[in-house]
Amino acid sequence: MIAYKSLFNFLKEPENGRAVLGIDGRCASGKTTFSAHLESIFPSSIVHIDDFFLPHNLQKDALGGNIDRERFFSEVLLNLRNDAPFFYSVFDCRFQRFSDKRKIDPKNLVIIEGVYSLLPEFIPYYDIKIFMDIDPNLQKKRLISREGARADMFFKKWIPLEESYFNTFNSRKTADIILSEYAGINE
Repeated sequence: MIAYKSLFNFLKEPENGRAVLGIDGRCASGKTTFSAHLESIFPSSIVHIDDFFLPHNLQKDALGGNIDRERFFSEVLLNLRNDAPFFYSVFDCRFQRFSDKRKIDPKNLVIIEGVYSLLPEFIPYYDIKIFMDIDPNLQKKRLISREGARADMFFKKWIPLEESYFNTFNSRKTADIILSEYAGINE
């Protein structure tokens, strides 16, 4: 387990000139907010796993079966260690279509954030892995505030799928750092 201060020291001066950070965790735990915070401190590029969701008709019941793994590999993971900018297509889940392309200009820190970021086949590409946890009551409160009427879909569909994924792949134990948003500490 890496201490929180050691993370910031490592991110200041990555050993190989660039660090790739994977941030996974429960929905509404603060993954996107934490990524934006890191980006405000360190020269960073952020890749959102949500941009790699599959259209509903192509999603599978398998764990992580709603992520386009092949596209994530070819458009992002295979380009991470190159110094050249690259682009990836952004899938818009709400409208079920590709909306645009996002340019990633690799900086000292590349952050991959979102649920399913720590799928086993992605892990070898990361230098540091973070799991973000949240108290279920705070999670519920945040989802209702953030999603409104759509929050029920999270409670009925997305959270059970995520919990199954976390339990099957032992995401918390895979991580180098666990951030517990509700307690404000790392374990």
